[in-house]
Amino acid sequence: MIVVFTSESIVPKEAYIINHLFEEGLEVLHLRKPNKSLSECSNLINSIETKFHDRIMIHQHHVLTEKYNLKGIHFKESDRIHLGDNMYDHIKYMKLNGFEISTGFHDISTLLEQAYAFNYVFLSPIYNSISKEGYNGKKFDFERLKKRKEKIFALGGINKTNISEVFKMGFDGSAVLGAVWKSDNPIATYNELQNLNNNSRVFNSTTI
Repeated sequence: MIVVFTSESIVPKEAYIINHLFEEGLEVLHLRKPNKSLSECSNLINSIETKFHDRIMIHQHHVLTEKYNLKGIHFKESDRIHLGDNMYDHIKYMKLNGFEISTGFHDISTLLEQAYAFNYVFLSPIYNSISKEGYNGKKFDFERLKKRKEKIFALGGINKTNISEVFKMGFDGSAVLGAVWKSDNPIATYNELQNLNNNSRVFNSTTI
């Protein structure tokens, strides 16, 4: 599966593009607008077809989750630190109310300690980021990912030249941002990435 993160900034025809990504089969969109207000994020959601709202995970303004019946919320690292031991109670509450919870990690040790509490998690950066200058990929010990039950997605610098490698590393899928939003045709780029992802998944499942 491929997860798409929104651009941090407002993109021309963004809602139009997002609606078409969903029409093309996008299962999960992470709405991440760290510098945008609640009303700006709300306006974007209002422009996305209601039937797709339950495929949206939101990073900021978590109150919008219940207002729009979104898929769930994403915990930033700062959220986990701020909540401390109360994090698990908060996760339990959200899950009992039908919402999913995700988070991201930058080291495998912390991921393996905490990932069990979340529906799925991200590990980053895998490759040099396309959207963040100077955010370079790390040399993770990917063998440690291959013997766990948690659902883990690769994030950071994923594009058409490397997306086929993530299953070999032990990931369940990829998350993309810059590869889609910095392309001239985000919808066509997503479709190309999805085809590469699906072909790689089939190949790896039949060769294991």
